[in-house]
Amino acid sequence: MCARRYASPIAVAPRTWAVSIYRPTLTHSNWLARGSGVLQLMTDPHSPLAYALGGRSGAAFDKAAACAAAGFPWSDASAELGSPERLLPGCASYLRLVQVGELTSCGEHDVAICRVEGMVVPDQSAEGAATMGDALSTARLRELGMISDRGKAVSPPELQQ
Repeated sequence: MCARRYASPIAVAPRTWAVSIYRPTLTHSNWLARGSGVLQLMTDPHSPLAYALGGRSGAAFDKAAACAAAGFPWSDASAELGSPERLLPGCASYLRLVQVGELTSCGEHDVAICRVEGMVVPDQSAEGAATMGDALSTARLRELGMISDRGKAVSPPELQQ
């Protein structure tokens, strides 16, 4: 599980996305090993998780426990998407991405061009269900003070003491 704040659809047919992956992270290591991952389009209720998912390394911090403590226990993705990743509940959608070609170096990040090999969109007819239009954006996280102007996750006040 990771927070990728920089992901964008770049083609419709075949459905293709570009994702930016920060290098010194467990996410980057996992991506290099698999060449694939699940893009989880988080929504506003997930915004308090910005620091736990994007500001701390999964190599030294239990992100699953932090999410569960905040009311978002992870689930297995193997049945829905044929992927070893675990899913955060309540996302607008989940896209299984597979890298095509080589990674492109972009400073501290690598950019992967990926085709969508699977997609799960939760039932959006239920009361209060998230829709694709509810996907959490970098602009929204900045507005909420969860990330800086440079795109770095901001430590919550209780951790700044």
